[in-house]
Amino acid sequence: MTDRSYEQVSALLDNAINDSREQEQQLDTLLSDTEAQQAWGRYALIGRVMKNDATTQQPLDISAAVAAKISNEAQPGKVVQGRFGKQALQGWLRPAGSVAIAASVALVAVLSVQQTAPVVPEETAQPAFATAPIGGRNPVSYNTVLQSNEPTQAELAQQSRLLQSYMLDHQQQLQLSLQAQQLNENFETNTKTDEEPVENDQ
Repeated sequence: MTDRSYEQVSALLDNAINDSREQEQQLDTLLSDTEAQQAWGRYALIGRVMKNDATTQQPLDISAAVAAKISNEAQPGKVVQGRFGKQALQGWLRPAGSVAIAASVALVAVLSVQQTAPVVPEETAQPAFATAPIGGRNPVSYNTVLQSNEPTQAELAQQSRLLQSYMLDHQQQLQLSLQAQQLNENFETNTKTDEEPVENDQ
């Protein structure tokens, strides 16, 4: 049915057709067309609901209509996503894509470093099960010889000489800055005395 046909069915239901000949034609069309009869039934139900005349005793069976709609729908071969699903997917994929790119760059860097590093044979045999404790710390019962972190005499002497050279350099810089400051002060006082006008006794 066309939109015009639906309008004519609605006008017939509302008794809005003034011409008796046209009204008879619409009734004949209504009696012969099943789609027009279904539209008439829907419009009549809508009217009764709007006027609060609808009865609750009427059986509401929409199973045939739902089955017909399902059979007319396209097969789910191609899934169409709505706008919300697409936005949510894009919002999730962008950070994941960035992480994937960063991980692949890091993997290439690690592999290239491992390939270029020379292989040094190990002289000591490793235990069959080498485990690393969490946090990189050794267990309490692990017996190791701790090396002393105290500096040797030669290192202490070298640090002492370095400290003395820093102190001497600092003293020289202070003397130079004081001399430059005194020269500036002398220059300023000389220029001020030259600029003062000589008073004449008259």
